[in-house]
Amino acid sequence: MNNNNPRNQDNTGVQDRRVLQVQVSLTRDLDRETILPERERAENADNSIVFETTDKLREVLTPPRMEIVYALVEADQPIYIKTLAENLDRSIGSVRNDIELLSDREVIRVVKDDGIYKPYLPYDKVQVDIDFPVVKA
Repeated sequence: MNNNNPRNQDNTGVQDRRVLQVQVSLTRDLDRETILPERERAENADNSIVFETTDKLREVLTPPRMEIVYALVEADQPIYIKTLAENLDRSIGSVRNDIELLSDREVIRVVKDDGIYKPYLPYDKVQVDIDFPVVKA
């Protein structure tokens, strides 16, 4: 693996600022998870994830999974899953399962270094929006 942090460089080596937008939209029209149309994305959002309820959001971003995200922010580079598990005082298996789910949901990314997987946070900013419908009496 090269020494460049994949979070901060695109394929041309130019630094970028990536934004993940997580949105809870309490309207019934949306599927469980949907990519927002370009016009509804946060400014400069590189990826958008929409949940139909706050419960669905909490199913994915549980406190232990958020600890993983925070640890990846602190690491600021890809980190071995074993090291991550040790730092979080959790089993490697449970951390690996959470890494897989977070990666499948595109909250984090994973690179392979000499056959060993290393997760990292590819975003400089994570924006969470919760849209509550306003009911006027």
